[in-house]
Amino acid sequence: MKKKIVLFGDYYLSFLKKLMINEQLKVKKAILLLETEDKIPHHYIKFIRDGIYEYRINYGNNEFRVFFIYDGNTIVVLFNGFKKKSQKTPQNEIEKAIKLKMTIGFCTHSSFVLFFNSNYTIGVNCA
Repeated sequence: MKKKIVLFGDYYLSFLKKLMINEQLKVKKAILLLETEDKIPHHYIKFIRDGIYEYRINYGNNEFRVFFIYDGNTIVVLFNGFKKKSQKTPQNEIEKAIKLKMTIGFCTHSSFVLFFNSNYTIGVNCA
């Protein structure tokens, strides 16, 4: 079953813009798998805490992480992403994702303001 990908704010796209073109393509391809595949191998997805998951994307010697939540069975909300530079996931990135999740917790599907671009639905605000 195809999942709907929703971006919360511009955090994910801001992260993507900082990457080289080939890195952007790799991350987009990985997100496409998240959207279309029912089962993603467990080593690509790690539960962090408080309903936040980390999507692990490797490209060459670089590791990228995108935080997300599942909203029901069909919607994945993407939050912030970052290029991993150390063994541990930076605490400030986890805290940022948790704060974004808390913000989205005040929204309902019917009050989400949605904007569309070529690839993603972007939920930027609560109405």
